[in-house]
Amino acid sequence: VAVGVAILVPAWVYTAGRTDYGTWGAFPIGIAAVAATYPIARFIGRGGDQLWLTWVIMLAVLAKLLASLVRYYVAFEVYGGSADAARYFTEGSTYAQNVREEGDWTYEPERRGGEGTVILEQITGLVLLIIGGTRLGAFLFFAWMSFLGLVAFFCAFRLALPHGDARRYALLLFFLPTLVYWPSSLGKDAWMIFTLGLATYGAARLYRQRRGGLVLIALGTAGAAIVRPHMAALLMVGIAVGFVLRRTERPALLGPFTKVATAAAVIVLAVYAVDLAEEQFGIEETEGAAGVERVIDETAERTGDGGGSTFDAQQATNPAHLPMAIITVMFRPFPFEAHNAQALASSLEGVLLLGLVVISWRRFRQALHDVWRQPYVAFAAIYSLMFIVAFSSFGNFGLLARQRSQLFPMVLVLFALPAYRAVKRRLEPVLVDATHDVAAIGDPAASSGVVLEVELPPGSVDSTSTADDIHDPEPPGSGTDAPTRSR
Repeated sequence: VAVGVAILVPAWVYTAGRTDYGTWGAFPIGIAAVAATYPIARFIGRGGDQLWLTWVIMLAVLAKLLASLVRYYVAFEVYGGSADAARYFTEGSTYAQNVREEGDWTYEPERRGGEGTVILEQITGLVLLIIGGTRLGAFLFFAWMSFLGLVAFFCAFRLALPHGDARRYALLLFFLPTLVYWPSSLGKDAWMIFTLGLATYGAARLYRQRRGGLVLIALGTAGAAIVRPHMAALLMVGIAVGFVLRRTERPALLGPFTKVATAAAVIVLAVYAVDLAEEQFGIEETEGAAGVERVIDETAERTGDGGGSTFDAQQATNPAHLPMAIITVMFRPFPFEAHNAQALASSLEGVLLLGLVVISWRRFRQALHDVWRQPYVAFAAIYSLMFIVAFSSFGNFGLLARQRSQLFPMVLVLFALPAYRAVKRRLEPVLVDATHDVAAIGDPAASSGVVLEVELPPGSVDSTSTADDIHDPEPPGSGTDAPTRSR
């Protein structure tokens, strides 16, 4: 923090005297983002054995903000402002000015775009009302927003899968180039990561029967649906499948009524998201699967027009094409298919992920086992599979690289499952039945079937000890072996 203040504050003062607010106004936003992240990192990484997590989160937010600066430079220096972010800022500034000067909250854009585009321009205007008319500051704000979404994904993983490899998931989630770079600008990608992360954390709370899960799911789904309804539909279908497969860990607060009401709410949200997606793509109810196939064909034709990033997409409408679709959506372009620096970076990331697949085969084998036992794993697997099928029609590597930032937070769950050996028992049944089985050591017939092997220090329990001796040891000081037995 001291080093950051020593560098940023003088740079801020120097820039403020030589540039307009559009440039120097970004400095307080970046400083505020780092400062606001610090208590979040301390809270998530609380505990002596979790100090590494605090450092990872703080390094991750710095990487996010630096990536936002790179995205800004590429958009307005390399490409001369020919980016969606330029329009979002222009229209958002007009909206903010109308609200600030005339109190006019209506919005009529000069160039009418899709409904999601118009809504994001309104969101940008609301953000600019708070931070002022700084384009670079808007980039940093949206980058920080997407970072909060990644934090929500991590909290969901740790809550839903307490025995998962949280360290591996955190490193992949926070530092994978796709997740660091693409959602770090003013645009839909940052908004989608934020809203999907919010809904996913709500799903984890729902599966673990914690309060507030449905509220977070509703907020996240609504936020995603107003910009990209099809992504909200994929999300809610995955959540609904996980909810059906979940196992109750403890009695619900209000018994069967709560279960029925929760199931009904999840189904309603899923149907609502699917209806929004159908409306966006113009799919009539009478078309059914034919309408979906028509949209896929139109998407393949539209994304394959021109540019050096195009290729012949292998649509996964046939199950035989699914393996190739998985390879394309997750790992391509390969290094020999890269034609510029961004494509080369994306290809190297694909090679890294392929290597992780090879060395993580035990984890994927565990995923096949857990998909029917762990609702969060089922949710991640179903969402990932539907995403791959939906985006397999994209015939442009550049578009795929951007869009799969919405896939990786979920598919990386499968990379971070615990790699149990076949000879090991799962920990959960042992933890549930430990008290009963220890009490039943003296009576094997009363055991629940889980064998608990305990290695005790020599002399702590002799061969004539009973279950009561182990359960209720003598108080310290009552015998020569009491301290050992107590320990």
